[in-house]
Amino acid sequence: MLANATRSRTELYLIGSSVSELRGSKLPSLRMALGFFLHLHLELNETIRHSSAAAVTELAKFWRKARIPMRDHQNCQTKLEQAFEEWRLLKKNKARKSSTQQAREAAFVSRLEDLFDIAHADALNTMSIQEDKDFLLAQREKGRRGSMVSVDETLACKEKRVSEREQQTLKRRQQTENIQQIEASTAELTTSGSEISAAEDVDSEGAVGGSRTQKRKGGRKAVVTPELAAALDRTKVSDRKAVFVIAETAKSLGMTIDQLALNRDSVRRLRAKHRIHSSASIRAKFQSDVPFVVHWDGKLIPDLIGKEKVDCLPVLVSGKEVLQLLTVAKLPSGTGEAQASAVFGAIEDWGIPGNI
Repeated sequence: MLANATRSRTELYLIGSSVSELRGSKLPSLRMALGFFLHLHLELNETIRHSSAAAVTELAKFWRKARIPMRDHQNCQTKLEQAFEEWRLLKKNKARKSSTQQAREAAFVSRLEDLFDIAHADALNTMSIQEDKDFLLAQREKGRRGSMVSVDETLACKEKRVSEREQQTLKRRQQTENIQQIEASTAELTTSGSEISAAEDVDSEGAVGGSRTQKRKGGRKAVVTPELAAALDRTKVSDRKAVFVIAETAKSLGMTIDQLALNRDSVRRLRAKHRIHSSASIRAKFQSDVPFVVHWDGKLIPDLIGKEKVDCLPVLVSGKEVLQLLTVAKLPSGTGEAQASAVFGAIEDWGIPGNI
């Protein structure tokens, strides 16, 4: 009686028992794949996603041994999870005795010993060995005819030599590309150096033919204008990315980058400088000698320096021929007290509390 009760707790509906290890000389069947998945999910309490990933990793060992190309790992997981969902729905309705339920159970059971096929869609065309193709076709038949034997040592050595040759070829190609990049950089520096005036060459030593050990100075031409700084701010381009974009744009226009003051620090300083000047210009043009009406409206919008949404409060004033945005305050919360503090702070910052 006790033995029967224990067996009933370990038995899996329609499948039989779980599988804690995949073994055999055939490619795994649907019963083996689901049995191993359910062992991880139900007995070891792993998540569905983790269980499917671990199960596909074990299944892949058999397919690699058979030298048959597989689908993408993600697609294999999806197929296994779909099979699990089908089994779960059948189990959920197992108390029903309708003809539909019985037909679905019978169809599911009839597929349990079939191959859990995760071969690549173009596997038969990409495989070069006919014996491997025949094995895959036989495994797709009912009963999964055929089996895998020990590793073909001759073929394994041949594949190892091919892999080593491919790695050596890739290494040589990378070395060639590195040499070409160095030569291109050297040529660019040489071209830039030839543009230095003869007067500068003479000044380095005071006479022609002297030792020219003076270092070439960097560019001095600033390229970040107020309009460009505003465009970079509006499009949320970082300082580092701005350097790359400006450099490539200058090259496409035929300019020499060495003449430009172009680096991350200079771009950051100029952008900050232009923001300060722009703010000061707006305040200087603001007419603060007329009565104003204050307007504000809180909004949840994406943060300028992140992807999360934050409470922002645009504050505007309007009067005779005047419409001015004072601030877009980032609030710690959307409460009325926080909004009131932000509105009053903006009015005081602009020095117009007596005009409201």
